[in-house]
Amino acid sequence: MRRVGVITAVLIVLIFGFAVEGYFVYRYYDTYYGVGAVTEATESSGGTSEVTTLETTAEETTASGITSEEAEEATFVHRAESRNIVGNSTYLDRPETNKNPKAVLLVKGVRRPGRGASYNHNIGVWYDANRGGKWAVFNQDRVSMTDGLTFEMVVLTGAEKLVHRAKPSNTVGNTTYIDSPLTNGQPNAVLSITQDWNPGGGAGTYNDHHVVAQYDAARKKWAIYNEDAAAMPAGAAFNISVSRPHKPIR
Repeated sequence: MRRVGVITAVLIVLIFGFAVEGYFVYRYYDTYYGVGAVTEATESSGGTSEVTTLETTAEETTASGITSEEAEEATFVHRAESRNIVGNSTYLDRPETNKNPKAVLLVKGVRRPGRGASYNHNIGVWYDANRGGKWAVFNQDRVSMTDGLTFEMVVLTGAEKLVHRAKPSNTVGNTTYIDSPLTNGQPNAVLSITQDWNPGGGAGTYNDHHVVAQYDAARKKWAIYNEDAAAMPAGAAFNISVSRPHKPIR
């Protein structure tokens, strides 16, 4: 009986030892190879997950069809009203243009209330430092501005813009030639033009004529000319947006 008791005691000790050893082995593998290790790896790769998310977002933005040029333009509609009309001008009040004489503005469209898009006045933009540093749209013929007109405005902020001034060295008759890397040798360029009475502020020049842009293949330059053949005045200035025609999708 005594021998059986000894054997039983030895077995109990061995079983207890195996149990303790098994517990510590389990903790070891659980710590370094188990669920805890997977969670830690996921947390440490959180930066990579964020980068992947940002890259996906960027791809979706590109796929939306918004070009960099369009994204760099500030567009808005301005309405001429009694509170912003002074003589032949209607004054803008925008954070993009206020106190910014170097702004480059385009008038993309004019609409008369109830009368469609026709407007029988040549217009332009000018900067008035004496009226709080505001830009205005004006009638070149100095006729009072019409209440209720709406102007589709664009403030160019991208690289595809330039301001051209007519001077004796670049003007022939009713035509003034643009000399810029953006347009030279680029017959397929698309130019949008608005007359600018005084780029940068100060005194300006009127040019009460409808202007058109055309490419001169012989000179490999774009030109702006008065359509009625009137002489182009020295000092006449133009804000110009240059873009490329969209390639057809094949």
